[in-house]
Amino acid sequence: MATTTDTAEQVMNRTLKLIIVAGGESSIPGDMSDDFVYAMNKFVAELEANTWIDTTVTPNVTYGIDLGYTAVSAVSETLTIDDGMVRPLINALAGEMAPEYGVVLPPELAARARQGRRTLLRMAKTDKGTAFSSRLPRGSGNENDGTNYASTGNFYNAGEQ
Repeated sequence: MATTTDTAEQVMNRTLKLIIVAGGESSIPGDMSDDFVYAMNKFVAELEANTWIDTTVTPNVTYGIDLGYTAVSAVSETLTIDDGMVRPLINALAGEMAPEYGVVLPPELAARARQGRRTLLRMAKTDKGTAFSSRLPRGSGNENDGTNYASTGNFYNAGEQ
C-alpha cells in the first residue's frame, strides 16, 4: 500500500465537518488543532497499545496492531499511515470525538464510526506465528517399538514453525 500524503489538518477538517454536520452547527470552531492532534495521537496509541514483539522466538514475531502511525505534533505534518487507512481513521475519529462536542451521532454516522474502527483493526492486524512445542509429536505417535522418539525426529524442534 502507498503511504498517504494527507496531513493531520486534512483529517481534522474532514472529521470535524462530519461531527458538526451531525450536530447541526454551521462552522468549525476556531483553534481546535492542538486538541485534535492530541486526541488523534491518543486514539491511535490506544489502538496500538497491545502491540508487542516476541523476541523469545527466532525469527521474532510481532503480535497485535501496528498502523505504522507516527505521532504528529502539528496539523501541518503528513500522516505516516497507508492511504487506505485515512477514511477509516476519519470515520473512527468522528465517533470518538463527537461526545467531546456534545454531539449525538445519527445512526448512519455511528455505524460508519464503528466500521472505521473495525477496518483499522483489521488492516493493521499482524499475523501471529505459531511455534510448536518440542513435546508435540509430528505424526500419529502410535509407534510403540521402544525407540526414543525425541531423538528420531518424530517431535518438532523447539520454536519450529
